[in-house]
Amino acid sequence: LMSQKISIYLLLVCTVLLLSCGVAKKARRAAQKAIAAARADSVKNVTGIREKFAAMMEIPPASIKNIPIYRFLDKWIYFPYAKETGSKAINDIDFIKTLYKEVFNKNLPGKDFDELRKSELISFFKDSISLSPGDLIFFEELDKKKMITVAEDEFRKYVRKEIKMQVLAMYLQDGFFVCSSEKIGAVSIIKFSDQYWGSRWKYLGRLK
Repeated sequence: LMSQKISIYLLLVCTVLLLSCGVAKKARRAAQKAIAAARADSVKNVTGIREKFAAMMEIPPASIKNIPIYRFLDKWIYFPYAKETGSKAINDIDFIKTLYKEVFNKNLPGKDFDELRKSELISFFKDSISLSPGDLIFFEELDKKKMITVAEDEFRKYVRKEIKMQVLAMYLQDGFFVCSSEKIGAVSIIKFSDQYWGSRWKYLGRLK
């Protein structure tokens, strides 16, 4: 009787182990299928992103290399511009700062155009040929007709042209940059050699 009980117990143990192995195999197969599907979706998504932005810039899809940047832009492209950032619009500074934080995990120094331009954490250069993806472009236009008196201190004053436009942008590749601007009214990808923008860049910078 004892041996019979032992036999039944061993049979039950073996049955449980076999069932467990079967469940584990099924779970493993399901996980493998899920991973394969996720990879396929990711490849499909990357292909779609490449094709979308390559069409915008009229370049070959294979030349779109920095996918994290374009994943970010895929969520933000044509998002409305506003001088004051809110839930439905964003200004140029906040857009580039958000891009840097989400894509590069870096914080841009300063709160506005002038603070960024004067920051020691940014190295500036003059040759636009040296632009690389992620570099900062500072656009500025002075009003030729309006002159203002600026008090440098209580003893000294100087006169300069009033600032008409200031926009912070980020270089992408192949002569294109992205920014949120009042002129266009939304987050847009623009050619650096554009007639309007090409003559208005003043500073080029790279975060150290």
